[in-house]
Amino acid sequence: MDKPPIKVTESRSIPKAIKAYVMWRDGPLCVCGCGEVGKELDHVPAWNLLDPKRHDPDKIFLRGKECHATKSRRDTTDAAKVKRVGKKHRGERPQRFVKAIQSRGFDKSVKRKICSRPWPTK
Repeated sequence: MDKPPIKVTESRSIPKAIKAYVMWRDGPLCVCGCGEVGKELDHVPAWNLLDPKRHDPDKIFLRGKECHATKSRRDTTDAAKVKRVGKKHRGERPQRFVKAIQSRGFDKSVKRKICSRPWPTK
């Protein structure tokens, strides 16, 4: 079976030709080696989640249900961290950090004598 070309589509769903190629290439089992029957397709690099309309057959693998759920959970947190760090480097901060910190101030009723010398004199 020939490898289908990389497709950029309008939808997030993987085209049927790429699904058939990946299932033929990987066989019936999960790629991680757990022995579970692979039923779900997974984009391997988490960064592909940021560009979901690009479907490269070399970056799509067959995974079992449990392995896919675990990896997707990890990828989602990684993608969120990438977005957070990107915003930080661009100078965009969430609104909760923009406000100035309010302190309670100094007690103005008590006058204290401040010693101007750091050591005692003889």
